[in-house]
Amino acid sequence: MSNSFDNEVMILPEYDDCGQAYYNLPNAKKEDNLIAVCPQFADEVIPIVFLPGVMGSNLMDLDGNPVWRVEAGIVSWFAKGEAERKLLLDPLTTKVDPRGEVYKSSPEEKKFGSRLARGWGEVVYSSYGKFLAWLQEVLDDELAAFQNRISNSDKKTIRQKLDGYDFMAEFGNETLTSDEIAKSYNYLYPIHVMGYNWLQSNAISAGHLHKFIIKTINNYGDRCALKKVIVITHSMGGLVARHCSEILKNQDCILGVIHGVMPDTGSPTAYKRMKAGETGIVGKIIGSSGAELTPVLAQSPGPLQLLPGVGYGLNWLKIKDGTTIFSRPSSNPYDEIYLNKDNWWGLCEPRFLSPGNPGAEGECWANYVKIIKKDVQPFIEDLSGMYHKNMYAFYGNSDLNPSYGTVFWEEKSSYSIEKLNVQDGLAFKNGYINDPYNEAVKDFRKVTFSAGPEIIDIKIKLFKLSLPQEAGDGTVPVQAGRIVSNSLKVLLGLPVDHEGAFKNGIAGLFTIYAVAKLVQQVNDEN
Repeated sequence: MSNSFDNEVMILPEYDDCGQAYYNLPNAKKEDNLIAVCPQFADEVIPIVFLPGVMGSNLMDLDGNPVWRVEAGIVSWFAKGEAERKLLLDPLTTKVDPRGEVYKSSPEEKKFGSRLARGWGEVVYSSYGKFLAWLQEVLDDELAAFQNRISNSDKKTIRQKLDGYDFMAEFGNETLTSDEIAKSYNYLYPIHVMGYNWLQSNAISAGHLHKFIIKTINNYGDRCALKKVIVITHSMGGLVARHCSEILKNQDCILGVIHGVMPDTGSPTAYKRMKAGETGIVGKIIGSSGAELTPVLAQSPGPLQLLPGVGYGLNWLKIKDGTTIFSRPSSNPYDEIYLNKDNWWGLCEPRFLSPGNPGAEGECWANYVKIIKKDVQPFIEDLSGMYHKNMYAFYGNSDLNPSYGTVFWEEKSSYSIEKLNVQDGLAFKNGYINDPYNEAVKDFRKVTFSAGPEIIDIKIKLFKLSLPQEAGDGTVPVQAGRIVSNSLKVLLGLPVDHEGAFKNGIAGLFTIYAVAKLVQQVNDEN
């Protein structure tokens, strides 16, 4: 850095309402011989679009009344029954609510517009608010980098500290160089957020994503370094992005994609949720039993598209009946499990479909079958093996966050029946649920079956869902999170939990790293 003189004054850029930089030069007498030093900062934009996971977008009804805005009414969900949940969480009567909480003020507002205008209020604040603010601050640190430089300070920005940082990635472990970091400072990175109705099909949301990307690019006009964005996804948002880029053929408007804890081939947790609900505070909000969750999930294509597809593999559902363990699917999970109405271990139990209106059970089942055949199976199978050509990803691989790689129903009824080998498999093959008061709707099922021709031969077995055993992030097991693809540039396994994946410090740094790597493709002469 050249020496400064007493008659020099440093003028930093300010921004007009259109985001254009200008320098507010001071008035001075000619004889003062004042020299205004106006450092040139980046002015070309590469927008970033963030997509949340399932349940990560705020929803309202068609009249504008809040439906799913966690920060505004989490306690109210504790008392809601099955029928009310089904009525409120309907993909046909809900849409994205953009009025959620936004983290603090936005110092970058003059350059990019307000955070609210960029969609930050569309997502659940407690899940993403602070991370988005941190990410924007780190990617908008050129002033800090400049001040460190002119003061001859040894301080470095977070981005600069990634020079040579080794993430010890499982695949593609290529560190950032100082030249690559320097090039990343040639651009501005406004963060935009697209919430989506996670109840409806992700194929619909993918179409909305394409429109959102085009609108975002057009908003910056000639300020864009190129007519592309970088997409960052959490969980199910990754499926939305993949469908947009690969199935809808929109790769050309996406520079690259950074996936966080994406259920690549689906997750057996989706089966467990529909059969048994969730536990703890999460269960109190979204449903703590199959009776509470099934009415909602059975009418909602989005969450059902998280089910394991053929690509996940076979035999992930296991039922130990007596001394014999039966495994499914043997070939097709849709026919064998998801559309199986005859066996108690099938995904959807008709008794839960129409709470308070048992006469509508048949209609609800027909609608569920239509969703599986029309929206779920084609979406999952068409997307299998399809990825953007420039992809970075991290996933959870910790034993401390056990996940359902397999789902295990185990007989726990030795007190009520004789343990005879002749009864092995009878409950699995011919058993049915006889639970008129819905007493076993969480992780237990009471299964009635006949062991012989007499009335005395009618028996009951009790089956319990075992706890998750495989490593993962608590929702997505390693088997589904570890992506295998030629499109993958870097894959990183981390000890993250699913919902809070981006709150992990290393995950945040990896995101910055991936952004810096992706912009190396940009030709500075464009």
